[in-house]
Amino acid sequence: MNVFAFTRIKLTVFYVTAIMVVSTMFSYAIYKGVSQNIEQSFTRAENRLRTAPGFAQQLLRQASNEAENRQELHQFFLEELQESKKKVLLHLLMTNAFILLASSVASYALAGRTLKPIEDVLSDQKRFIADASHELRTPLTSLKTAIEVSLRDKKIDQRAKKVLESNLEDVDALKELIDSLLQLASQENKTIIKQLIDVHEVMGKVLKIVKPLADEKELKITSKLQHQQVLASETGLQQLFTILLDNAIKYSNCKGKINVLIIPGKRTVTIKIADTGIGINKKYLQHIFDRFYRIDSSRTCSQKPGFGLGLSVAKQIVANHNGTITVESEIGKGTTFTTTLPL
Repeated sequence: MNVFAFTRIKLTVFYVTAIMVVSTMFSYAIYKGVSQNIEQSFTRAENRLRTAPGFAQQLLRQASNEAENRQELHQFFLEELQESKKKVLLHLLMTNAFILLASSVASYALAGRTLKPIEDVLSDQKRFIADASHELRTPLTSLKTAIEVSLRDKKIDQRAKKVLESNLEDVDALKELIDSLLQLASQENKTIIKQLIDVHEVMGKVLKIVKPLADEKELKITSKLQHQQVLASETGLQQLFTILLDNAIKYSNCKGKINVLIIPGKRTVTIKIADTGIGINKKYLQHIFDRFYRIDSSRTCSQKPGFGLGLSVAKQIVANHNGTITVESEIGKGTTFTTTLPL
């Protein structure tokens, strides 16, 4: 279920709840008012029948004494009163049931019409980002190839070489941005094809991929992985774990530690990735998954540039799997990302 479908359902529930609260309040007021009117009418009718000839006089003559007469007459009216109240209540319940059904259909349609323009604008925006990113990849690849060929030329002087190396770094940074934008757009638009996969195996593959990056900073990665099958996209989970581990490596202190845990549960599996860096200030944590949001790079010994899209992609992958991702951090002790996926 994409985010707009989920939002449409939530908006429908909100509309229906508001309508039913108002309807219930009016129904209660109507029931109380009608009940009081019925009671007053039956009381007046009872008093009239006691003094009028006809049915009341016959009823009084059939009883043995006056007390029994009054009791029998009162019981008769009481039963009729209760029956009338039940009929009023039944009609109100049926009316509210009809209102619930009609308001649900109308609210769902209204929510769809309300969200449709927003969904169209965002779809156009995503399509533009994806198309623009695809178009930019080709010239960037050509430019990168030309720079790399020039750098291999032995006749090039040191000054020109430094300029080309700087240009190559910029090209790589732009390529990273484009790849991140494409990943984000693809995760938001595509339908996830899920299959039973072992989280242990996926994490093992990713740990092998990121090990050279950890070795460059002399980071020690420890892991406690347990086998647990989940219904998920293997590509999506591999991408998720790569982003989180790359983030832990990038923002860890040099010669630090990274601990990876897989904790199976009855209905979920929890993946924890913790580093021993200097941590993140609490005021930044609420924005950590926002697009293009970056914390001051001075908190890490790594000066590798980034664009603040990795964690946004990670959050979208987790959302596509109906899971949750949270972050905890303490200054001077490190940061822990906790991902919970349903089995």
